[in-house]
Amino acid sequence: EATSDTNQLNVSGVSTFTGAIDANGDLDVDGHTELDNVNVSGVSTLGVTSATDLEAQQLNVTGVSTFNGNITLTSNRKITFHSNSTITATPGVLDIQAYGTNNINIQSNAGGGSDGDIQLRTTQGGRIDLTGTGGVGIYHTDTAKKLETTSTGVVVTGILTATDLEAQQLNVTGVSTFVGVAT
Repeated sequence: EATSDTNQLNVSGVSTFTGAIDANGDLDVDGHTELDNVNVSGVSTLGVTSATDLEAQQLNVTGVSTFNGNITLTSNRKITFHSNSTITATPGVLDIQAYGTNNINIQSNAGGGSDGDIQLRTTQGGRIDLTGTGGVGIYHTDTAKKLETTSTGVVVTGILTATDLEAQQLNVTGVSTFVGVAT
């Protein structure tokens, strides 16, 4: 085993190192570099880079990025966009928050519902619930359901105004007022 203590080492040609290399200063590499496993801690600036597997605690990318495969986020992670809009993935729930003049929120399995439930909500109070069982609920405010689909039809709560109505069968409960021709 040979050891050497030197302040500067100039090597030309191919060099092979069989042990670990510990560089405690700057490393400047000109030309093509092929690395099988890269672990970067701290701030890093990368130009055009291709990586088979990239694992990072924090990755800041400036410019256009193209992903040709899957992007995997571990549980309880989110993607935040410039407008502070987010996509959050937690076990069993996908939550999309879009912020702007009219904020919107889309959630899967919202409110602890069953698999397949989706909820679309605005900050002005409107809401649409799509259930995994096929039902749809439309809300005027967060708690005032006005329209609901069922396996047998549609249920409307409140006043229903129609400019034209054609029906094979009309069942009306309660006081009804008809203006115009009724046969």
